[in-house]
Amino acid sequence: MTRPKLITTENRASETPPHAGDPAAEDSRHRIVRAAASCFGQLGFKGASTAAIALEAGVSKSLVLYHFESKEHLFVAVQLDLLGSVLDRIRSVTPPGGTPLELARAMDEVMAFVESDITHLRVMLELHNAAATRPELAARITEFNEAVEALVVRGLVEVLGPAASRLSLPLERVVRLLRTLFNGLILELAFAPGEEAHARIRETFSDAKVLLVNAIIPASAA
Repeated sequence: MTRPKLITTENRASETPPHAGDPAAEDSRHRIVRAAASCFGQLGFKGASTAAIALEAGVSKSLVLYHFESKEHLFVAVQLDLLGSVLDRIRSVTPPGGTPLELARAMDEVMAFVESDITHLRVMLELHNAAATRPELAARITEFNEAVEALVVRGLVEVLGPAASRLSLPLERVVRLLRTLFNGLILELAFAPGEEAHARIRETFSDAKVLLVNAIIPASAA
């Protein structure tokens, strides 16, 4: 994923905190999230300060804190924004049908996204490691996981159609299973030493996809 370079000028839009629901509020929020994604990708979670994010977005630091109470909160927003983009992509290439093919395509799209930005994956792992000693981070990660599961449940309902109610496991448990699979893949990809290691990880993903799809979608639902 291509990231814009950090801006080097001090020019910032002069602004007063907008009212909720105001289009200007949504615009500034989107600019901040995009800028934060760039900063986290280039500087890591620890290195990306709120001031750097504000400079990248061309807004004041106070406006960043108006929209997001902390850097951790903003990081969660960046992850959810990225996930929303992935789900939009899945919807565009996967017609609802509830067959193993649709679910396999959806998993392939997620894997392609995971592989597209290894630097960003390392930032995610950095945040998870820091959460071991910082309760406020652990709370944000729990919040993020819950939001991810809710988004993926809705996405699978759209992809699978009526078959979503005939899965071998409850949909929420299917989503937790998929999230656990991809978390493991992210960990391995983030530290894979070369293309040979990446190829083995892709093979493992393909094997897991076949097993999961065939187990989750019974023949009667396909």
